[in-house]
Amino acid sequence: MEQNSKKAARITHAGITRECDPAVFQAVLDEMIAQTGEAFGPGTRIEVVEVLAETPAPPAPIFTVKEGEVDPRAAERVNAQQDVLRAAGFDVGNHHQAFDSGTRMLDVGHSTMEHRKREHDELRPLSAVLDEIDATISA
Repeated sequence: MEQNSKKAARITHAGITRECDPAVFQAVLDEMIAQTGEAFGPGTRIEVVEVLAETPAPPAPIFTVKEGEVDPRAAERVNAQQDVLRAAGFDVGNHHQAFDSGTRMLDVGHSTMEHRKREHDELRPLSAVLDEIDATISA
């Protein structure tokens, strides 16, 4: 049985080690520097390593209800989150909801969320954006 492997960048900085795709190592390193406040130095190591490719587990059934129906477990989870927000003084705006809390989305809702996740995953690290703004202001 053959195991799949892939290359990864392993970055060690300020005692923290992270692995990422080699194509994005610079952004990950910049984020680590920003988070720790410690500059790049002799203790920072960047290496390319072979790692086992993860084999995705077969998908488990996610939904216990049909599209458009309220899932009691989801409603309980959402309502608990909203209770915390209300206790902190925030209006969660239930009166603006089109559906009851815990209502299972239709397929269009799932595809919209997947699209938003892809958009989010493609965003540059905040530290890079702030550095660019700083450089523009300085110029």
